[in-house]
Amino acid sequence: CYLQNNPSLTSIVIPDSVTNFNFYECKQLSSVTFPTNPLITTIGASAFYNCQALTSITIPSSVTEIGQRAFEGCNLSSITIPSSVTTLGYQPFVGNNNVKTLFINSFTSLNVTVLGCSLGLVESITFNVPGPIPDYVNTGISNTKPINVILGPNITSIGAEAFTNCSQINISIPNSVTKIGINAFQGSKITSITIPNSVTKLDDGCFASCSLLTSVTFENDSTLKTIGVNCFNTCPLVSIVIPNSVTNIDAQAFQYCGNLSSITLSNNLTSISYAAFAGTASLINIIIPGSVISIDEYAFASSGIKTVRINEGVTSIGKNAFYLCQSLTTVYLPSSLEIIQNRAFLNCGNLKNVIFPFRSNLKQFDDFCFAECYSLDTFVIPSSLQIIGYMPFFNSRITNLIINSVFCLDKLWNMGISKSFTKTFTLDFFGTVPTGLFGNINVTKITLSSKISRIEDWAFNTTYITSMLFPSSITYIGDAALYNTPLCKNVFFLGKIPEISTSSGYESFGGKTLYYVDGIPDTDYNRLVNLSGNPALVKPLSSDLHELKDAGYSIADLAISGLSPKQLYAIGYTAKQLYDSGYSAKQLIDFVPLTELKDAGYSATDMKAAGCTVTQLHDVMYTASQLYVAQFTAKELYDAGYKKSPSLDNPDPTYTLGYILYAGYSEDEYFLFDMMTQAVPTPLSELMSRYGKKYKLVNYYLTGYKLIEFFPNGYGVDPNGYGYEIVEFVSAGFSAKDLKYIGVPATILKAAGCSVYALKDAGFSTPVLKTAGFSTKELNAAGFLLQDLIDAQCPAVELKAIGYFPIELKPFFTLLVLKNAGFTVVELYYAGYLASEFKAAGFSAAVLKPYFTLAVLVNNGFNAANLKEANFSATDLKAYFSLSELAAAPFSAKELKAVGFLLAGLKDYFTIDALVAAPFSALELKTYFTLSELVAAKFSAKDLVSAGFLLSDLKPPIFTLDILTKTFSLTELKTGGFSAADLKPSFTLSELVTVGFLATELKAAGFSATNLKPYFGLYILISSLFTAAELKAAGYNSTQLYNAGLQISKFDKTNFSGLELFRAGYNVNELNAAGFEIVFQPAPVITNVSYVRNSVNIDFTQTTANTNAITGYLVSTNNGQTYTSISNTVSPIRIPSPSTNKNITITITASDDLTSGYKISEASNGWSFAQTVASGLSTLNNL
Repeated sequence: CYLQNNPSLTSIVIPDSVTNFNFYECKQLSSVTFPTNPLITTIGASAFYNCQALTSITIPSSVTEIGQRAFEGCNLSSITIPSSVTTLGYQPFVGNNNVKTLFINSFTSLNVTVLGCSLGLVESITFNVPGPIPDYVNTGISNTKPINVILGPNITSIGAEAFTNCSQINISIPNSVTKIGINAFQGSKITSITIPNSVTKLDDGCFASCSLLTSVTFENDSTLKTIGVNCFNTCPLVSIVIPNSVTNIDAQAFQYCGNLSSITLSNNLTSISYAAFAGTASLINIIIPGSVISIDEYAFASSGIKTVRINEGVTSIGKNAFYLCQSLTTVYLPSSLEIIQNRAFLNCGNLKNVIFPFRSNLKQFDDFCFAECYSLDTFVIPSSLQIIGYMPFFNSRITNLIINSVFCLDKLWNMGISKSFTKTFTLDFFGTVPTGLFGNINVTKITLSSKISRIEDWAFNTTYITSMLFPSSITYIGDAALYNTPLCKNVFFLGKIPEISTSSGYESFGGKTLYYVDGIPDTDYNRLVNLSGNPALVKPLSSDLHELKDAGYSIADLAISGLSPKQLYAIGYTAKQLYDSGYSAKQLIDFVPLTELKDAGYSATDMKAAGCTVTQLHDVMYTASQLYVAQFTAKELYDAGYKKSPSLDNPDPTYTLGYILYAGYSEDEYFLFDMMTQAVPTPLSELMSRYGKKYKLVNYYLTGYKLIEFFPNGYGVDPNGYGYEIVEFVSAGFSAKDLKYIGVPATILKAAGCSVYALKDAGFSTPVLKTAGFSTKELNAAGFLLQDLIDAQCPAVELKAIGYFPIELKPFFTLLVLKNAGFTVVELYYAGYLASEFKAAGFSAAVLKPYFTLAVLVNNGFNAANLKEANFSATDLKAYFSLSELAAAPFSAKELKAVGFLLAGLKDYFTIDALVAAPFSALELKTYFTLSELVAAKFSAKDLVSAGFLLSDLKPPIFTLDILTKTFSLTELKTGGFSAADLKPSFTLSELVTVGFLATELKAAGFSATNLKPYFGLYILISSLFTAAELKAAGYNSTQLYNAGLQISKFDKTNFSGLELFRAGYNVNELNAAGFEIVFQPAPVITNVSYVRNSVNIDFTQTTANTNAITGYLVSTNNGQTYTSISNTVSPIRIPSPSTNKNITITITASDDLTSGYKISEASNGWSFAQTVASGLSTLNNL
């Protein structure tokens, strides 16, 4: 059935007989129906290629093979692969981008990459096949939203890399699974996982680099044996409890689990492998169980542990096992430990205490094992140590070394012991101090044990010791033993003076005070005198030996040197000091008063062991109860003077306690005893009816009468008790248990004085006792367990007060309750609470920051504002929050700009002022804000110009001219478009001209022609459109204006007459056309013409007076020279004679009146007048 490229095919029913088909490019095909009993075994390659309308299909169970790209380009939303399929071609479902569910019922070498479908919208994948999930089944899942992975109930294992790098999956592992394969979940984004008790092995790397995995839970009754290599490497686990079934934790299993602060190891663990917990920076304490035999290399390197307790059973600590544990302060080592390997504690800079058990079996220190432990000030080398590697204490700055092993002496200075730091040594071993052991070092004190017998040559030639004490065990001191010890002032000999090499002599002992024990032989005394060279410096020790204490020797020093407790006491050390130093009462009883021993802290048991009688202890005020604890008998107590005391309930096997305790008491008390001990005891009822309350209730108790006899019907029915109160029964010694038995409630027993201990022993429950009024503290002191206290509804705050920790209370109280009880966040964190629980309990992100990663806090609902309050930076939060969230936190624009957010985004959340502070420049902001907004944001004019704004844009009122002129030069302002008028208020005319403003611009700015005349020529002023009147005001006359070409239209009739303009040279017709009236004046009369000294004098007068009278004359020659101006009065004009004879034209023109234009001309030698001059030279013709 082949219907390829059929554009109209929308549905198809495949007949029973069809075995092969192809619907290639049938784009409208939306329905495919297979036969009920199909013969189809193969869906061929590209069979449904690009059938875009096909959204669902049911593959028949007869199909065993799906060919390559069989469903490429379809729009399937669900894919079900039947269990019959054994072969898949290459990417049969490629291009199906809307798949939401996958049902995988068959496996061969199947993986999702092979399927080829996009997982962008996938919501669930179901694996429902028997047997194992094969390797690599989900390789390449990079989904963008969570996928629910459903594992069928018959799956037995999860194969290698089955879910590697799955971006977001939710998965629950069924209890049919026994193995999780190599890298099965590596890099996946799972947040928690529960390992069912059916799993026996977590293979290598199966949860490595799961960056969100904070919780791993193992089901009860786990059968897990092995946690593989890198299993949880680099996971943010907070705490984990390894089930006791686990025997092996392989290499690097928890390496770099930086948040792991609490781990409980399996009690059956046999080894901790290479770097198993290396880099666990939050891990504080670790207890290594005794089942562990060895701790391998780098097991805890670079972790944050502070205390390590290694239980009995461990024999070896491997190389670099605790390397670079900078927080480590204390290590408790077991007696089973035999070797500490190379660099085991290298660079543990804060390690202060290394504690060996009393009977250590440590045999070997390897190279650098405690090197660079800078805080290790005191160290005890066990007596068992036999092999010492190279420089085990290199650069460790030990100040006090206690050496119990003679094997280390020959290597002492190859051990890295610093001669600069180590100040005190204690030698506590049997044997000899070797030659030159402490030569030339800075030791200040050396303490010798009474086990040492010989001191060889040059042993203590060290500059800084201040005294030396030789125990009585010393038999020989070699040559120069104390040579070069100038600070050593006192030498003490505690016994017989040892043999001292003759060459030691004065060089070692001269000038020192030599103390000896009084009573030594004369020969010894004389030897000391010879050594000293000065008899006055040889002295006996006082009887109290106080000189030793005065020299600074401690109890420990003197004890190790062989002083007895009696001598120490005589020196002045108190009984309390001796008690604190571990001396027994028996060692002190012969010379220390009993009262001092009691006050020092010795118990009655200690004193009894020392041989004290009950009477002696009675005399020094030990209580009866203390003596009872020391197991003195009641008779002894009675004989010593102790009387009735219920606490002495210690029955004798033959006699009742009452008989023993009260032997010697009154006849009444004996009487009751007799009544009780008769063959047929007298009933209580008879005694009571006979004697009533004659006898004390305690006598009845001590002689054996029972409570039931006082309350035959029970306390609840008849509480009378023959008239005795319950308090009397209690005081008499009847037990709370008996009183409870007859029905007395706890409330009444408490009121009667019964202790909580008594009521506990009586069997009262904690709820009853709490109701009776006992406090939580009292219940706890009585030994009730936590569950009992919980049953009594003891509040968390009270449980905290009595010392319970959150990890113990966690099963019973919410985190909020524990928070309100006053537990600190660090205490709660170590209890294993999750970040989500802390958040729900109201803890802030700031409080949780030291304990959880940022990713954990974000994933548990803390928003950007919460995290900003916790001092997370914008850099930290950028990967988790949007810009809007960060802005709302609020982070400043400056902070967000610094982490890479752009102005285009920031502008939507911040004011321009905030953006300016970021800072963004005016150039950057120009795109989004107006000029007025930028100005309001305080950008300077210079900033705005730099941003591309024109200076002309910045004119007032945007910026004042004062601001602009202070910011920019005049040239810049002119270039930037400022007019002369703009700048006139701030600059002089000279400055404006200097920078090139034109006369027209300056005229427009309001400068007059008078102002501009010094800077511009007349032609320029005329071209600048100044009027004739303005130019006249500037000092120019009509002739100058005429000569400069000023048009007649520029003259006005107010300031100029037509005659004036005519005389200046303007044409009469032009003047008339312009409306000027021309008026000619009568000519003046020439009165005289004479020559004086080569000059001509022309005298004339104005003959007619009118408004246009001549006011002056200008005389010039025809060579253009002007000589003088004359007034309207008669005055001579002197014209120099020309240097040679030539024609000269003399023109006389009034300087300010157009009516005075006259002409005289000469055309001969010397001076004469032209024909225009009248006969007799009396007048000039009017032109």
